[in-house]
Amino acid sequence: MLDKFDRYMLSVIGVIILMLGGLLVYGDQVGVHVIDTVPSDGATIGVATDIRITFDQAVDRESAQERFQLQPAIQGEFRWRGASTLIFRPDAPLQPNQRYEVRIEEGIRSITGRIMDEPFRFSFTTQPLSATVYYLTPAEASRQGLWAINPDGSDPRPIFTPEFGIFSYAPSPDGTQLAVTVLTENAASADIWLINADGNNVQQLTDCAPGVCGQAAWSPNRDLLAYAKQTVNEFGSLSPARVWLWDLATNETAPVFEDNQVLGFYPIWSPNGKILSFYDSNATAIRLIELDSGTVRLIETQLPERWSFSPFGDMLAYSDLRSNEGWYYPQLVWINLIGQPQRTPILENPEQDQEPIYSPDGQWIVFRRRLVDGGNNGSQLMLYNIVDKSLREITTDPDYTNSNVQWSPDSTRIIFQRYQLRTAEFIPEIWLYDINTEALQLLVSNATGAQWSNN
Repeated sequence: MLDKFDRYMLSVIGVIILMLGGLLVYGDQVGVHVIDTVPSDGATIGVATDIRITFDQAVDRESAQERFQLQPAIQGEFRWRGASTLIFRPDAPLQPNQRYEVRIEEGIRSITGRIMDEPFRFSFTTQPLSATVYYLTPAEASRQGLWAINPDGSDPRPIFTPEFGIFSYAPSPDGTQLAVTVLTENAASADIWLINADGNNVQQLTDCAPGVCGQAAWSPNRDLLAYAKQTVNEFGSLSPARVWLWDLATNETAPVFEDNQVLGFYPIWSPNGKILSFYDSNATAIRLIELDSGTVRLIETQLPERWSFSPFGDMLAYSDLRSNEGWYYPQLVWINLIGQPQRTPILENPEQDQEPIYSPDGQWIVFRRRLVDGGNNGSQLMLYNIVDKSLREITTDPDYTNSNVQWSPDSTRIIFQRYQLRTAEFIPEIWLYDINTEALQLLVSNATGAQWSNN
């Protein structure tokens, strides 16, 4: 005869058996879910982008592609990264200043037969293509101020001139703010300040004195600011730079790596904001870190010069050295960041080529070139067409050298800095080049550090 306790325990065991049975019968029917998207919901992005949806399990490709919708609708092609990440790549850049909505309909099947039983939506907005050119002036002065000018050369105007000058600056992706590196007296230290695009609402962000903070780089969705920080060591001198992150929502800041042997400067974000890169002089490499997973990759190069991501974030273009008859020359290289990395030269017939910069639409790479037998002539600017592999000269005057190339948001114009060689006067100028008309235009003299901004 069972007593009360025995009956209670039997009922508990029965419930557990029913639950286990339910798991056995229905456990494999747990639904499919979206766990990540690029762009993220609510992000503001450039017009050249792909759209990625990552599911929590491997799915049937056809069932996922059939249930993908983008409004307004555009033509494109589907690609896959593994069996769980769907990639939609538009055939052409998206429309500027446009809100897009992505809808994933229910009914997607996993390879084990599970079903996505609820639709998933997210949206993003593309940046406007109206642009302003910012620059620092006067170039020869020890204390420079930040100015702006329209791309047609009209309305040069002062924006922000602190007492001891500006070292560098970075416009935010949406063009509403700038992160400005402000110097103290005698350039003894520097901090990052935030200002509005018109120079108002000035706020000091970092407090690095007696050290130096600078080289600010905004994440594409404006939630993080990467920057280089140098502290003063026990001997009273500046230590090598390390890269830090500032969370603009919480105002918390910390080094990207706790290990103080991981050095870094010149932070650059991938277009989707998933990867932060910087040059690590200890490793003699470009260091890439996926912030979500913490995965680190080193791209070895002897040249700590500007590099760039393709608009879709699947390629990295950079400079490295090549050997030719016992001499070493810079060359352009790119590497595939998806799947098995493969490093290949960009150009079949290189000279002394440096600093490859992708256009926002992914059609061009602009770079600096000096001929191997060019003597003391200056660096000229070249355009490489990624589709047909043709080359176009932008500048040709050997008495001038050209640098600091920046693409306009719509990929139709380039601004750059140039100055004359073999002269006692060092007066840099900012020039503009139109891709379609091939016209060159002087924007402003006695200026440096020009950058585009969306506003």
